[in-house]
Amino acid sequence: MIKLIKFEFARAFKNIYFLTAIFAGCAIAVFDFFDRSYPLLWLNEMPKDPYPPLSLFTEYIGLRATSLGKTLLFLLTPLLCSLPHADSLAGDLSDGYAKNILTRADKRKWLAAKYLAVLASGMAAFMIPFIANLLVTSIFVPTVDPALWPEKFSAARSANPNTGFFISHPMIYIIIYLALGGIIVGMLCETSLVVSLFTQSRFTALLSPFILYMFSYVICNLTGSFRFDTYHMINPAQVTPTSRVMPVLLPLGLFLATFLPLMTIGGKRNVY
Repeated sequence: MIKLIKFEFARAFKNIYFLTAIFAGCAIAVFDFFDRSYPLLWLNEMPKDPYPPLSLFTEYIGLRATSLGKTLLFLLTPLLCSLPHADSLAGDLSDGYAKNILTRADKRKWLAAKYLAVLASGMAAFMIPFIANLLVTSIFVPTVDPALWPEKFSAARSANPNTGFFISHPMIYIIIYLALGGIIVGMLCETSLVVSLFTQSRFTALLSPFILYMFSYVICNLTGSFRFDTYHMINPAQVTPTSRVMPVLLPLGLFLATFLPLMTIGGKRNVY
């Protein structure tokens, strides 16, 4: 099992698609800083009340209310995170590579190893661009305490059920949302594996997390049910009313909806 995990992790992280996803995500994240935050540094030399100085917690892309870069990054996130390895099962099935692997490995163990690799690569592709933006922003912008001007910070608005925690522990708040977003998006990428059991089209498998993500985004925006929308759920700014329960239930639901079919259908059916 350990050898299979190492094998799938090497395939997931040591490929051009992973590097492409990281480069594209980081490019958008760094562009957002220089597009929105950097010009404001020259306008912020003499801050006047009631406008506080710029803060890391207002200019970090995750905590910004909205911007071109943030919108692009959040909308493209499931596609970028699926790029490294989510379509690998469809590819292995279509080119016959799965048969070579399964002559020496247990089917369920191989699928479990692939499941972990897709989750890990998806989480990394999600978190690294946000960390890059956080580091770049922290170089130029001071970390003004949100408790001084809570009305200035998007994450401190009434729509956020975790306002108090953000004000008292802003960096921990950022780390928690990075991990939470990585897990949710990583689990969303697992839908590609289930889709691969029914079609050997890599393109279809690759797009399935993005389609599901956008379907949720459109329906929830049309109905106003933002607490069920993945886009708003992983957004640390929390500019719309959300729930404390759904970010916990969604990864669990995605796990049950992906891992169980993968192990049962993929483990029993002779799809190879």
